[in-house]
Amino acid sequence: MLDKVDKSSYLDAIGITRWVRAGKAVSSHIVLVDKMDSELAVNPLITAVLASAACQLPQCTFSDTLPSNAHVFWDMRRLKLPRVDARLSSPPVNQLATNTDAKRKLWGEISSYLDSLTSDSNDKA
Repeated sequence: MLDKVDKSSYLDAIGITRWVRAGKAVSSHIVLVDKMDSELAVNPLITAVLASAACQLPQCTFSDTLPSNAHVFWDMRRLKLPRVDARLSSPPVNQLATNTDAKRKLWGEISSYLDSLTSDSNDKA
């Protein structure tokens, strides 16, 4: 009997939902900070880092708490607890602005991140 019935109609009739491949969704990138400040989104150093990492500011959400199941893009907390798997990690922006070693380390992380984006797109091609 199933051979003669359209399989999609049968699945619809019994209430089975089929998977459909979705387009690539734009995800929100979490930037963890010690203390929320309305000036974070307009700080020139933060905007420069995000632009260098090919991250659009509208895709970013600044937070002083760790949301559950969130993708942390940049961890700028002084004390990195709880630990998170962030793409970028640095001291808070006020310390980063004056610490050349921290800037150098952050630039290395940005370069590695951009390289991973390039290799991911080459793998899909």
